[in-house]
Amino acid sequence: MGKKAITLLELLIVVAVVCVISLSLSPLIRSTREQGRRYVCAENLRKTTIALRRYAVGHKGIYPDDLSVLYPEYIDDLKIFICPSDVDASDIAKDGSDIDVTTSYLYSRGWTEKDPLSTILVCDKNDIFGKDTNHRGKGGNVAYLSGEVKWVDTAEWINPVDKE
Repeated sequence: MGKKAITLLELLIVVAVVCVISLSLSPLIRSTREQGRRYVCAENLRKTTIALRRYAVGHKGIYPDDLSVLYPEYIDDLKIFICPSDVDASDIAKDGSDIDVTTSYLYSRGWTEKDPLSTILVCDKNDIFGKDTNHRGKGGNVAYLSGEVKWVDTAEWINPVDKE
């Protein structure tokens, strides 16, 4: 008997099966990546909220006017101000001077430690129409004055407001 060889048809079938499997798994892989980005984003907000609370403790219970005062005394890593899902994120200046302009998050100004703990303090940039959003219009992470950080779907989204 002669040598057994793989025919072109068998090779094409194997390639087709591999393609079908990889195509069926790609949405799962993308979803898993986004879940990881959401987690990192929530951790960034948690760290920012802790830094804001530490700032307030040292300043008679009053939160700062902008996030740039947190660097480098309260937050020493500029990456914390950038959401990993923010495709429009620009680089923050090495000295942290433009944090309020380039951050991926919205900061609600003017609050004190005496305000309601359910107050939104920091959250993802999110537009209900999907523009200027960190998580492609599906929702975003919200950090409250209490320190709690949770995911909020776009249908329930409320942008934070500055206290006037």
